[in-house]
Amino acid sequence: MKKDDIRTFVVIIIICTLITGLVLFLNRKSNSEKLEVVDEYNNFFTITNYVNNYLEYSSTYNASKLYDVLYSDYIDSKGITINNLFDYLKEYSIDTSVEVNKIEYVSVKNNYIYYIQGKLNEMTFDTTNVIDNDFRIIVIVDFDNSTYAIYPLSDKDDYKKIIDSIKKINIDSNSNNRTVKSDLITKEKICVSYLSDYVNMLNYDIEEAYNLLDDTTKKNYSLEKFKSYINNNFDKITTDADKCLFETVGDKRIYTVIDKNGNRYVFRENGIMNYKVNFYLNDEKNES
Repeated sequence: MKKDDIRTFVVIIIICTLITGLVLFLNRKSNSEKLEVVDEYNNFFTITNYVNNYLEYSSTYNASKLYDVLYSDYIDSKGITINNLFDYLKEYSIDTSVEVNKIEYVSVKNNYIYYIQGKLNEMTFDTTNVIDNDFRIIVIVDFDNSTYAIYPLSDKDDYKKIIDSIKKINIDSNSNNRTVKSDLITKEKICVSYLSDYVNMLNYDIEEAYNLLDDTTKKNYSLEKFKSYINNNFDKITTDADKCLFETVGDKRIYTVIDKNGNRYVFRENGIMNYKVNFYLNDEKNES
């Protein structure tokens, strides 16, 4: 092969390599573009527990535990110490908990970032108040070290930018940030969770309960008619589940719950803790 041919061949190889590298670089997705919805129950409730730990530490003004679960990048960016952390973090009242609507995740070299959306509820003696209807927070999990950390989000924070900035996850272990798996989530626990969640809405947020009715059920009620129906039959409604049935239809998971009074609820999942429901009270079924 002539020298000119060799040079040409080498140049072609270099150009092809550069083009391939450029294409791969341009097609590479950022962390936030790779977010997927969590659809595994144990994972969902484990991450929810970590957020509730954070809320508990805040509501009890436990600065040392709060500091232990904060993500190091968040601490460094704010100049946070144990003595000044409440200057930067929201304070929550006792009996505040998160009601998660959606969790998304992305893998970063076998560790995980979770973006959580939901609302914060404050329990009082006789009612539940929504104190934040657009709560957001990031949880980072280091599986290598069996640790987790919290990255709080303010209303102005761009969660995508924050998630994209996390290139490597290494969370040192301490006495308060060890990962703990939730107990095995059975279908019975899911049924109880959905029944309790919906009955709680019937108690404290009747409009949201109405919005969660499936289309077939909602056709039979205006909002005012639904409110009247629930008020007239509230003595029949209970959170005590008696039977639980599970089936899948297409890609939907469906849970049927029969409570101790014989009322029947059918929850059709769009995602974990994201459902539409139809229900029949016992007397109503007997009349039909």
